[in-house]
Amino acid sequence: MIYEEFLDLVKRSLEERMGEEYAFEITKTLKNNSEYRMGLRVKTENTNVYPCIYMEAYYDNFMHGRETLDELLTTVMESVKEAIIKKPINISFFMDWEKVKTHVFFRVINTEQNHELLEAVPHMEVLDLSVIYHVNVGCFLPENLEGFGSIIIRNEHLKLWNITQDALHECALQNVKDKQKAELRDMTSVIEEMKAFIEIDDRETEEMPIPMYILRNKNSQYGAAQLIIEETLVDVAEKLDGDFIVLPSSIYELIVIPSVEIPDMEGLKELVKEVNNTQVDPIDRLSYNIYRYDRNRERLEIVA
Repeated sequence: MIYEEFLDLVKRSLEERMGEEYAFEITKTLKNNSEYRMGLRVKTENTNVYPCIYMEAYYDNFMHGRETLDELLTTVMESVKEAIIKKPINISFFMDWEKVKTHVFFRVINTEQNHELLEAVPHMEVLDLSVIYHVNVGCFLPENLEGFGSIIIRNEHLKLWNITQDALHECALQNVKDKQKAELRDMTSVIEEMKAFIEIDDRETEEMPIPMYILRNKNSQYGAAQLIIEETLVDVAEKLDGDFIVLPSSIYELIVIPSVEIPDMEGLKELVKEVNNTQVDPIDRLSYNIYRYDRNRERLEIVA
């Protein structure tokens, strides 16, 4: 059974079980790196916000026999009921730049892999990456929906707010500095913390041959954006007392290694490629390139 057939089966099954109060439609959404995701959009009366339930994980469980159709339908029904907003949301806040501007942030994505998206949004290119902007909207919603997500800022929004891209960038930059501060953590300590949530082989926490660090935001939201903040790069160089290498772990975080510890740059690039292709969701990939920050020149560049 292909994924589209699975979606249609689940859609019809949910409509039978949940009744006329709920309407479902199969939807296709453009995501990062020109990846499309198909899911089920849920509509009910008395609301103007329609959540989408992405079904890839359910499909994988079903196809590998980890869940029966009845079991996954029960789980999906619970997710639908939790996601439904039972009354209309006033979205007028989004029309007012004065209300929005303190909630504007940016993220970095791969330029080559996002041509379609970049045509529609204000952006700034940095090396092989592009900076795009979004509004965190959770604070404008009811308390139970604070984690609802963000809205990507498009070209037409600049016209709506009557602002320039430069003004947008300066606002987002200040918000990231103030509210999404950088965090540099030793890789070993991060792995030890992860053991509380997932099973990790003790060999993963054995002494690493080279020191490695995780660079991200303290709230773990699009932490790779720290790569374009000069103050962050200067601070990391000071803490490591020299130049450093940056590996593009994902759009959420970066791996940092002191430059003096790199014996084989080409071998490291092959490792980045392998990890990207086998361990990172295509939607979350940032780049296949390796970066180096030169402390003396205060300059970031691609080195492999």
